[in-house]
Amino acid sequence: MTRTERVTVTSLELLPLRIPFRFAFAHHLAARRESRPQVVRLRLSDGTFGYGEALPRLYLSGESEASVRAAMEGTLAALVLGLEVTDLPGALALIESRAARAACEAAPAAFCGLELALLDAAGRSAGRPVSDVLGGARRTELPYDVAVIGFLPLTALRLFLGEVRRRGTRLVKLKVGRPDDVERLALARRMLGDETALVIDANGAWTADEAVDRVRALEGFGLTAVEQPVAREDLAGLARVRGAVTTPVVADESLCTRADAQRLIAHGACDLWNLRVGKCGGLIATLELARLAEANGIGCVLGVLVGETGILGSAGRHLAACHDTFRWLEHEGAGLKSGDPVDLPPVSGGIGRLPAGAGLGFELDEARLLAWAEDPLLVEA
Repeated sequence: MTRTERVTVTSLELLPLRIPFRFAFAHHLAARRESRPQVVRLRLSDGTFGYGEALPRLYLSGESEASVRAAMEGTLAALVLGLEVTDLPGALALIESRAARAACEAAPAAFCGLELALLDAAGRSAGRPVSDVLGGARRTELPYDVAVIGFLPLTALRLFLGEVRRRGTRLVKLKVGRPDDVERLALARRMLGDETALVIDANGAWTADEAVDRVRALEGFGLTAVEQPVAREDLAGLARVRGAVTTPVVADESLCTRADAQRLIAHGACDLWNLRVGKCGGLIATLELARLAEANGIGCVLGVLVGETGILGSAGRHLAACHDTFRWLEHEGAGLKSGDPVDLPPVSGGIGRLPAGAGLGFELDEARLLAWAEDPLLVEA
């Protein structure tokens, strides 16, 4: 088939997976022993497949596995089935359409799955990397020298911190919001020394009054930032905490959509945004949020969703390669899951590499993917 022939989207599949964790991961809002990614597979009429991933969180965007499935079967399938996909710019034009932007604001996790699959398919069909529509890659080696630590018993925390110290990790983010926060922060600072940056993440555990008291009590450990000290909806409380403590405040759960971002700006609620491709509606929406932050003097970090596969991991690497002003990068944590259908270049020595192939660039074990899928959904044009 030549590139002058018409190439269209012929089918959309949703492949829900269950991937056990090697150990539990917990914070104030959730405790997980497995990941439940919803893999999206688009097929083009030239035989090309593209893959995306939705990883919904009720406490982030209000989405669930059921709502993602309903969106894929309805609004999102109607948006792309039968669509002509000639190249990456054509796919980008659809993503930037009014209908697509409305779908992204309404269901960012679900839309992310569709958007990544569309960009991956278009890129693979045209033999071009997704980074071409993100401004082009500025770097291929990415600094992933951050460790995120959930709630752990002190004995386990001591072992984990020992490994972090051995690796020379630059920044550690510790989940807080429990009575033993001071004890765990003290252990972390004692074991890691003064050279390692410490970020605390409360996942909305406190009221504004509690947050001011708790953060002030912990600032003696030398904090780089405090993430989401109050509940998602409490933007006035977030702004109050920001004005009462010396530690920079990061918004995470409070930020999924562009509307969320505009509210945060209006409230002067934070110093930094934690952007994540999986919660912010995909690559294009997340890049637009990063640019909006820059325009308003707000710093950004690029985070991940716990348990995401290498599909979202690859998307994050493309964004980090094209937009190099993130304060730090969190990576997909391959050691947490007991398996992954996607093979990404491993993070080694604190460096992860940009996948080199077309589309999102990853290699995928399709047999493993299909074997793991539970109750798949197929919608055809």
